[in-house]
Amino acid sequence: MKKRITVWNILALVFIFYVIMNIVVLRSKSRRSEAMTHKYFVHNLRRINQAVVLYTQEYQGKMPTASIWADLIKKQQLVFESDFITPMSYSNSGLYYNRSLEDKLAVNLKGCTVVIFTGRGPWNANGNMIDFRNSSVNRKYSYVITLNGNVYRYIADNNSYQRLKDGRVFSFDTLHWE
Repeated sequence: MKKRITVWNILALVFIFYVIMNIVVLRSKSRRSEAMTHKYFVHNLRRINQAVVLYTQEYQGKMPTASIWADLIKKQQLVFESDFITPMSYSNSGLYYNRSLEDKLAVNLKGCTVVIFTGRGPWNANGNMIDFRNSSVNRKYSYVITLNGNVYRYIADNNSYQRLKDGRVFSFDTLHWE
């Protein structure tokens, strides 16, 4: 018996094709949006790091006070409060300032000293390597930025960092937390 193609078969095929195309388009939009969010966040990290460096130049080379670091660099109007919010999917994520840098002279620090890192905390949060490790293990986006402006993504699986500008991977001990 010969099977005929009916209008219902054609409509079913068109519907299936439509659903598949919608899924593909939505997925690509989501990926593009995530990439733009990531790029925006890294750009903000660099701006905030630059603001810290400019702060040290204005105040005899001293790094900001850890408990009010964000307020101090914001007061210079180099960055705004919105720059500190991480646009990731974690509502209580923010940026931490490395508390061991408080009032140190920037010239005495190594270029690979961690200045700012992502973590869970309020405005003007500060912490150290232990705080970073505790809040980064289960996070997709965990970053540190060093005094020389390099941004690194933390890879919890092998306890290492990937430098974003060239993709090189470094051991956890490579960066200095002073």
